Amino acid sequence: MPTQFTKIALHGQMLSACPVCNSPAEMYERKEDSKGGELVLKAVMCSHVTKFGPLEDGCPMSLVPEEYYRPRYVEAAYIWNRVAAIGNARFRANITTREKE
Repeated sequence: MPTQFTKIALHGQMLSACPVCNSPAEMYERKEDSKGGELVLKAVMCSHVTKFGPLEDGCPMSLVPEEYYRPRYVEAAYIWNRVAAIGNARFRANITTREKE
């Protein structure tokens, strides 16, 4: 059975913009069968799914790695926001370094 994603409400979670393309982020859930029944995991992904430069499938963050999936909304939002904060800090540090050169 192919993986199906369903866009879901944020449940009060604030999401940072995508650290790659600065598009808004959206929360999705994925349902899978497991030994104990159905497993529902949440993940936050970039909303930019149209052509992104040479990438036909949109922003690379529009389909996140398995490590981003979590059972709780707050955990999924935390991981996304943490990655965005780290990416944005690195981006600013690189600009500052280049300006000093």
